[in-house]
This record gives sequence, structure tokens and C-alpha cells, in this order.
Amino acid sequence: MSEYEPFPPITGEEFDALAASPIVEEARFRCARHGTEAGMVRLRGGYTRGWMVEVESFVYRRFQRVHEPRAEALREHIARGDVQEIYVMDVAWAPFYCVYCNAVYCGACWRTEEIMDPDLPGWVDSVRGVCPAGHERMLSD
Repeated sequence: MSEYEPFPPITGEEFDALAASPIVEEARFRCARHGTEAGMVRLRGGYTRGWMVEVESFVYRRFQRVHEPRAEALREHIARGDVQEIYVMDVAWAPFYCVYCNAVYCGACWRTEEIMDPDLPGWVDSVRGVCPAGHERMLSD
């Protein structure tokens, strides 16, 4: 199975079990300005049950299934606390990171704007953010 191939469907119960599976690796990232926790990335699961990334930040708490080759690479980056490489793997796994500053910022530092879906009233399509240095990026889509 390639790392970009769709996953076979699983039930909500199976998804919940994977999301609650043991933590294999975890890294917590602190704000460069305040020293407060800006975000956390966890890898859960294992070879037999599959892998899942959990991201907690001021933007969201997100769970995403991951294929084994990417999970192994991610595991190494998390173990080293390498937020830059985590971002390179998937920008959604490091919404607290500014690639231009090479720095992590907490929610108090980012100026955020919710972009509403024009076709679905009340539905947030994405969240854009501007870091303290003025660099803009999509934080969530």
C-alpha cells in the first residue's frame, strides 16, 4: 500500500479504538515568545492495528490515519522534536509553526481569521493565520 493510497473504510468504533490506542511517541512544542505550550503531536497505534496522528493546538484537535512508511518517519521526527520536518511531512500536523520564522507560536501570538464557505452558511471552510512577524499561512482547511 502506498503512502497516498486511500485507507480501507473502518467503522466509527474502529476509528475510536485507534484514536485511543497507546501513544508510541509524543512531542510538545512551546511558543518561542511566551514559553507556553503551543501544540502537541502524538503518534498512536502500531504495526498490527495501524497508525494515527493526533494533533492538539489552539486551532484544533485532529486525528488522522497514517500509512506505515510515513508513520515510521513521523515517529523519528516526533522523537527528535523536529517541528520543521513534521511540518514538511504535512502542514496540518504543525499548525502552530511558522516556516518563515522557523518558530513555534501559541494561539495568543497568531492573528487568526475564519474563512466561511460561501455555499454553506455558517460553515468554516478554513482558518488563516498571521504570525507575530507578519507571515500568513493556512492553519486549517
